[in-house]
Amino acid sequence: GDRLAVSAKDWPNREIHGVFIRGTETFPLPPGKTTVTAAHGFEYRAETQVVELKEGQSPTVELKLQRVTNMRAAGWVAGDSHVHMIHGENQRKTGYADVATTCEANGLDFAYVAQELVGAGQLDLAGYEAECAKVSTDSFRLLVGGERPQDLLGHQTLLGATNPYVISNEVPYYKAARTIHAQGGISLYVHPLRYYPQKQYQEKWIDFPGNNLARELVYDAFLGPSFDGLSVLSDEPSNPNAHTLWFSLLNRGLFVPVFADSDATFDRPTLGMHAPGFWTTYFYVGPGGKIDHATLTEAVRKGQTFATTGPLLQFRIGDAISGATLPPGSTVRTVKIDAWLPQHAFTLEKSAIGKIELIRNGIIVKTWEPHTTEAHVAHAISETEKCWYTVRVSGEDAPWQVGVASPIYFAAQPIPQKRAPFATTVRGRIYDFKTGLERAGTVEIRRDDRVLKSFPARGRFRVKMPLDAEIIVRAPNS
Repeated sequence: GDRLAVSAKDWPNREIHGVFIRGTETFPLPPGKTTVTAAHGFEYRAETQVVELKEGQSPTVELKLQRVTNMRAAGWVAGDSHVHMIHGENQRKTGYADVATTCEANGLDFAYVAQELVGAGQLDLAGYEAECAKVSTDSFRLLVGGERPQDLLGHQTLLGATNPYVISNEVPYYKAARTIHAQGGISLYVHPLRYYPQKQYQEKWIDFPGNNLARELVYDAFLGPSFDGLSVLSDEPSNPNAHTLWFSLLNRGLFVPVFADSDATFDRPTLGMHAPGFWTTYFYVGPGGKIDHATLTEAVRKGQTFATTGPLLQFRIGDAISGATLPPGSTVRTVKIDAWLPQHAFTLEKSAIGKIELIRNGIIVKTWEPHTTEAHVAHAISETEKCWYTVRVSGEDAPWQVGVASPIYFAAQPIPQKRAPFATTVRGRIYDFKTGLERAGTVEIRRDDRVLKSFPARGRFRVKMPLDAEIIVRAPNS
């Protein structure tokens, strides 16, 4: 049946319906006039035929889709790192083929599928990977991922980790980030502004009110950041608070590539607005590049991503793409922006590019309003100071059709992916818990098993230490 089932009678007041198939399928339908529309993600123009169905006849409808741009040939691959096979609702039977078919049919080149997976309790990690491999094709890969860490202070997804199942969900999240990075993976905050306070268990707060909200994000940002990207297009792609949050991180000199995420849940009756392929992140792997953990995580580390819920874009300053750092100076450079939107990506109705915005340090500096399905614009700039630029493309349905590119930076030196964790001065006191008398001891500042500092102290002390370190005080002879 209808895998989307979004009615205009309900928020967000759009009609969105469809099924996902691989090439050929047979459908039982009642007699009468029937409209059939086929689409294949953002890069193809949808095609429609109207047929008159008669009792006892089985007509064939062949729809040939025209590709409006080939992002894969340009080196970009489309994916989603936030897809749940079994979320816990168990309202619908699903499996690996179900997830893979939906993702590939809606235009994705790959997807990371998160917990739980069919076979939990019987399969190990190698078993999950084998099942994903069975449903992967030459044009699509299903990979094992995870929504970890996820606890009371926000949710992250990971990709490229060799074993997602050993990643801790506990706070603070920077400890999980170290494990992810040690495995060669990356992590990103998803639905950072989602807030669902509700009492669901005996009129008591379940876990913590609104635990999807990324409460730890600001703390983690001061750690380098400890995360590797931010899903700006999540839940509501035009939410100004999400865009402002991202701009704020960038304005503090942090390297934060942009993402989109669907948070699709396949064991619910329908996917609704959260179907994979509606919320897509493109990764630059180069023309002919492979799709694997190494190439995808490398694209993130280089900042070579863009996120979209429909509009496709190419953003360059000169020959530089997202993630690059250019030297400031008197040189005049040309910003080039290519954009495509063959139809509304959700409803498949006719649409067009409503607005293209060139953004510098979070401020819109140039706007174009082409109202066409394809646009190519340019603008000359000359930068003498440190800054960053991004591009945002909106469809005529601006609340839901948004594309945004990771920044291109201007700086004397390349913007580092990670900075040293912020260091702060901590004041402490060593004393006897029973008597309150001050005692002597050895103060250690440790990061995991490594001692960063060690010194003797008696009573009050102060020390400057990074935020991701811990204080341990040892009594004499302990």
